[in-house]
Amino acid sequence: MTTKFERRIEEKLVFPTSEKGKYLNKFFSDGFEYIFPSRQISSIYYENINFDIYKDSVEGIVPRKKIRIREKFGNLYLEEKIKLRDGKYKTTKKINNIPNVIHDKSYGVLKKICKITYNRSYLGNGKTRITLDSDLKFENLINRYVFNTNKNIILEYKILDDFSLSENYISSHKELNSFKFSKYEQAISKVFFLHQLP
Repeated sequence: MTTKFERRIEEKLVFPTSEKGKYLNKFFSDGFEYIFPSRQISSIYYENINFDIYKDSVEGIVPRKKIRIREKFGNLYLEEKIKLRDGKYKTTKKINNIPNVIHDKSYGVLKKICKITYNRSYLGNGKTRITLDSDLKFENLINRYVFNTNKNIILEYKILDDFSLSENYISSHKELNSFKFSKYEQAISKVFFLHQLP
C-alpha cells in the first residue's frame, strides 16, 4: 500500500481546562472557526525493550521517531513521526490489522506498549489549523493500568500550505508561546514510571 510522506510544522501549548473559554474567544476574534466535528482519537504506540524511543524523545536526540497505529474513521494507519535536524516529518500507511510486533531499522523489535485516547476539536482560519485535545486517557498495554486526566488542554498549531503565514501568526502572539510537549512521554511517565515529567 502507498505510504504518504509529509513535512510537518507543529507547535504546542498546554493550558488549564478552566481557561478554554478565554483561548477560544481569542481564536474566534482572529477569524478561526470550527472546521470539523469533534471526535475521539485513539493511538497505539510501539516501543523496544529498553524504552529507547521514550529516552530519545525525553533527551531530544536527533534523529528520532515515534511509531504508532492510529484509527481514523474505521481505518487503521501505521504512522511514523520523525524528527530530523531540518524539521518534523510524518509517514502514513494504511494497514489492515494491528501488528503485535514491528521491526524497525533504528530501534529494532518493537511491541505494543501503550494506548493514548483523547477528544479532539478542530479550528482553522484558512492559514493555520488548531486542534484542542482534552480528556486524555493513558493505558499500559502490558498490565492494563489506566491513568485519566482532564485538567489541561493540549493545543497544537498545524501549519498548512504557507508556512510563513502560519509562523508569523504564532510568533506575533507572545501569549501563545509554545514549548515541547509529548503525549507519548507523558503516557510512559504516568503508566510505567509513575511520575510527572518536568
